[in-house]
Amino acid sequence: MAEDDSRPLQIELTKADMSELYTVISNGSCCVFPEKLQDTLRAVILSALAPSTSPRHPEPLSSTSYSESNATTPPSTPGSSSRALQSTSSNAAPTTPPKKSLQAGDKRPAESPLSPLLDDHDESNPDPGSPSRRRSKRHKSSVGLDEEDFIQDHTDTSFDSDSGDSNRQSNVKQTPSQRATSKKSAPASLRKRVEQNSPQHGRCIITNIKSPECTVQISHTLPRSYSADEDLMENIEVADQVPPRRFNADSSSNATTMTADWHLMADKGLWALCPDHRVIRSVARAMQKLAKNCPKPDKNMVSFRSRYRPRTSGRRLRFKYYLLCLDEESMKTVNLYRRTDDGTNNSLVDTLHQFPFTSLGKVKSQIYPHFAIFELGKKLDKILKGLSTTDQVLFKKKLTTSWMRAGGEPQDNQNVLEDILQVYNTMRQASKLFYKKPGHRALWKAL
Repeated sequence: MAEDDSRPLQIELTKADMSELYTVISNGSCCVFPEKLQDTLRAVILSALAPSTSPRHPEPLSSTSYSESNATTPPSTPGSSSRALQSTSSNAAPTTPPKKSLQAGDKRPAESPLSPLLDDHDESNPDPGSPSRRRSKRHKSSVGLDEEDFIQDHTDTSFDSDSGDSNRQSNVKQTPSQRATSKKSAPASLRKRVEQNSPQHGRCIITNIKSPECTVQISHTLPRSYSADEDLMENIEVADQVPPRRFNADSSSNATTMTADWHLMADKGLWALCPDHRVIRSVARAMQKLAKNCPKPDKNMVSFRSRYRPRTSGRRLRFKYYLLCLDEESMKTVNLYRRTDDGTNNSLVDTLHQFPFTSLGKVKSQIYPHFAIFELGKKLDKILKGLSTTDQVLFKKKLTTSWMRAGGEPQDNQNVLEDILQVYNTMRQASKLFYKKPGHRALWKAL
């Protein structure tokens, strides 16, 4: 009689084995497995490795230990000395009532090996008495925003050593509340603020290397040179919903740390940081809503930055970015060596990533996405204007392929570039689009 393929498959793996298997699958080195099976394995491994309230022990973990109901694990079969990693096909009859937990076969976006676990706290419908629900009501009442206006960071905060440490005090100066001057160099306090607020704490966002092993510089997402362009700065300030001359490029939410070579390549437009498409779409919708509603400016106007919030109350904002190559010919010759530990000078382990750097996964940053989207859109707009119609189609196709290889969702790839360009075009015309009602621009100027 033929063996039933629908029976549950039990495999005993240690935690180290599962971590190694996840890394291999995420790096694309496991091409012998079909893509659907890779997604299933990834989901089961993430489920098994998820943090639980029970004490840690060296035995293999079970995929059922992730259940929110804290259901006990079914007893193992006679002769088994440890729990088994269990994966059940979709047509197999369940042996226990379904739980609200991550099961094998559930669709879930592939995550970077650098941060494989997601914060699965569900804020879409939190308990009315939970801190997140109380925070949402308090925030909405103070700034007058609807729930849909908030933009979640869609990031993993489980491994941020500084997450939730809201009581930590610092002597570091705050960002000045006036426009930066392009003729002067960035203040010394900026590096301290970036090191304090960024998840890299002074290490390069791309290579994870720290000074003095390599020269690590401060890199502005929106360059300080923009301060010399009055019209451009006015549109950026209107889009950011701040009073005139109050946008300061020397903000830790507009700067990160990079080694000198990657900083130079970014300034030349060879590559850029691209946010997750869910965040891009949220920013695009929010910008469209502002342009449609034409809010009357006043001294209590709500900045666009207020729309961002962490997925879990008390966490610091962390956004995930892709490394997107814009100049294929130049980036093909680049070898990226990234430190796999804390990036200190005695590090001995590096990982090699080559074009299109799909094995790098996503990197975390505190940079506000609408800043990164504007700068990426500006670079894309410049490239596309120099191409013929046919070459534009080919360039967009190559960039979309690079996006998908880096981890972009297949259903997102059709419109991601259009959404980026839409945000860019809205922000660069924000003064005309947001304040098209008579007198609104004059009111904003008078703030």
